Amino acid sequence: MEGIFGVRMSVVDVATGAPIVPGSLAPDPAVVEELRQAASRPDAHPGSMHPSSTGTVKAWTLPSGRPALLLVGEDSPMLDSFTVGHLQQAVTAAVNNVITNAMALAARGEQLVSSVFAGRMPIEHLLAQSRELGLAGTEYVVIAVATDQPSDPLVVLTTAGILHLPHRRPGRLTCCLNAADLERALDLPTLDSSRVGVSTSFRSLEELAEASRQAGWALGATLERKRIVHYDEVRGSVVPRDSQAAREVSRGVLGDLLEPTERSQRLLETLTAYLTNDRKWTETAQALGIHRQTLGHRLRQVEVITGRSLKSTADLAALWVATSAVEFLADARNTV
Repeated sequence: MEGIFGVRMSVVDVATGAPIVPGSLAPDPAVVEELRQAASRPDAHPGSMHPSSTGTVKAWTLPSGRPALLLVGEDSPMLDSFTVGHLQQAVTAAVNNVITNAMALAARGEQLVSSVFAGRMPIEHLLAQSRELGLAGTEYVVIAVATDQPSDPLVVLTTAGILHLPHRRPGRLTCCLNAADLERALDLPTLDSSRVGVSTSFRSLEELAEASRQAGWALGATLERKRIVHYDEVRGSVVPRDSQAAREVSRGVLGDLLEPTERSQRLLETLTAYLTNDRKWTETAQALGIHRQTLGHRLRQVEVITGRSLKSTADLAALWVATSAVEFLADARNTV
């Protein structure tokens, strides 16, 4: 396509900045971020042009199914509006094809994993079909990524050519990868700024459920340690490692927050988001889609129900362990 139109170009994802259709143009990451932010503004619309402040790249927002940016080097020949329109149409078709194939591949892998976890498919079928999907290495690893937009890392992994078996749940994306791809995956856009838990490596997909629990457990430990935590680093963690202990800890600390009522579930979700976002009010309110005043009211209710103070280090530690135990139990239910 570059030869046909006589330009140097590439296409990046607006949400993540990751390449979708790579080309000969390799702009500075700071330039890509500037243009990505411009394309994310509410007044940006498909077809609009965004020049970079450095004068090295022009960008056009594409009317693709997933928002994307066409980047063209300023050293390319001057394009008239007619040619630009044709270029946008051709590139948009290519982007839609890439994204459609990527999400179809991810959906197929996710259906396999969900069926195995739910006990609807023998592990032998997963082994056979995972080989068809290309996940046929000799060693695997599972990563659990904290995200409210699981499609972002899915697209990034797929367009980067990293084969994976995904499993989505609220606030988290779990993926099984070839172990050889782990470091490259962690350096990709979106994943390079997310909290990630990493399982130990394993040689048979029969161990997928256990590895998924390990990755989820390691992810919980990122709240108190660092952005990326490997399971081996938290073997001595205070987070419960079996379902019975997890139930005892969560019930003893959270009490009525575990009742199956809409109010209790809302307050538990609020507490978990508050701890996940390092007790930052603005980020927590945005994650929950509520006002800060509403957040404050809910957190006071949490204190009343649990009898714990969110200003006490000891109480915060207990609440973190208890909410991690709740996540552990959820993982256990979703991987059996």
